[in-house]
Amino acid sequence: GVPAVCSAVGMNTDISNANKNCLAASGHDEFAGHMQRLFQDQALREALAERGQRLVKEEYSLESLGARLAETLKDVSSDG
Repeated sequence: GVPAVCSAVGMNTDISNANKNCLAASGHDEFAGHMQRLFQDQALREALAERGQRLVKEEYSLESLGARLAETLKDVSSDG
């Protein structure tokens, strides 16, 4: 539940989802600007924290990844 600023590289750009889940920065100045926005905007902090936490729970939690792994193993075992 913590709002985040990430580097705009690799899969971070996908996770950021156009700054909906976290703020993606391409350089030092943009990073500093995003941090300043977070310090000044409580509603933005709360929204990013909530969406980021939801994303992690839905896509990257042990339960979510375990269910996907189980489904993949089930599919692979029935194909053979």
